[in-house]
Amino acid sequence: MFGIILTFKIFIIILIIAVILLIMLLLIPYNYFIEGNTRENFKVKVHVNWLIGIFRIIVFNLSDQFQIEVYFFNLRVYSSFKKNRNKYIKNSKSINKKFKINLKNLDLNFLKKVLSYLGDVFLILKPNTFNIKGVYGFEDPFFTGVVSSLLSIINLNFSLVKIDVSPVFDKIVLNILIEAKGKVNLFKIILVIIKVLREKELRKFILTKV
Repeated sequence: MFGIILTFKIFIIILIIAVILLIMLLLIPYNYFIEGNTRENFKVKVHVNWLIGIFRIIVFNLSDQFQIEVYFFNLRVYSSFKKNRNKYIKNSKSINKKFKINLKNLDLNFLKKVLSYLGDVFLILKPNTFNIKGVYGFEDPFFTGVVSSLLSIINLNFSLVKIDVSPVFDKIVLNILIEAKGKVNLFKIILVIIKVLREKELRKFILTKV
């Protein structure tokens, strides 16, 4: 009988600790640093730290494969690089790919919804610094103009964003450097994700393979 009571008490203690840890994970902000560039191939690296680096996640891409490393007290407890090493070596032989975007199936209301939710995510991220530099030009000059207009709107309405990019209309080029630092609340992001998934049109767009 004593053993059963002791086991039950241990289970309750573990459950309480797990609930407290889950609440901390959801509510305590994460510090993040994002750096990305498109000089040769699209490369991005994301650092996410929790509780002054006690828990740390690094996400980066090699060729077209994203890798994840998880650290706990500076001890690497997980890495997906070894599992995908052979696939990376195979895919790294063909890096250059054409960048094309089809606007025929996108309507104005859909774009407004996407921009609205992107705005919600951006406000949640609340970067302390957000810098964009470089030049860009797409196959369709109209799309280059649309991107230029959107960047101008962002630059005017978000004082934290510093944009120094130049559009090119006579050739395809994408040489962009992005750096961002800030804090993020996981609970708020989950709420936005739930809100997005409730929209049938957006859900279909996200889940449909290109």
